[in-house]
Amino acid sequence: MKATIGDQSVLKQGVTVSGGHPVPITTPASGTAFDIVGQNIASAEGLKQAFLLCTRMGEVRRQKTPLK
Repeated sequence: MKATIGDQSVLKQGVTVSGGHPVPITTPASGTAFDIVGQNIASAEGLKQAFLLCTRMGEVRRQKTPLK
């Protein structure tokens, strides 16, 4: 899928992953979306997808790293 700047369908589900940290870090690709404040068009789908991806990453890491 090709995404272009301003493609709202990608931003609704997009997730940004930060690497090199001891714990998984994910954020919605939309950022804070200040440009749509008060317009009643915001979607929580990106946040939901970021959370689900982070929990999956944490589960994989937990399975690979023995508890101390």
